[in-house]
Amino acid sequence: MPTSAQKKPANKPSTETTAPQAPVAVPQVPALIAYYAVPAPKGQQSVLTPIGGAVAHPDGEGFTLHLNLIPANGAPIILRMPKAKQAA
Repeated sequence: MPTSAQKKPANKPSTETTAPQAPVAVPQVPALIAYYAVPAPKGQQSVLTPIGGAVAHPDGEGFTLHLNLIPANGAPIILRMPKAKQAA
């Protein structure tokens, strides 16, 4: 009589399914920083508040815009090159 160590596993089809794995996010440095220009009183300079960034596509043909918020008042979103201290 075979022992449990000698028994072969049954060739049953697996009923387990593996869920598709989400791709691992690779941190990307934004090529452009998105700002919202906070309105200032007339004669004063607006304050730029960073609200996201634009990451270049690998093929160099465009950008993906990541925003943390969208101005509710319809103000323009300003895209600027990051300064040296921001890029690090």
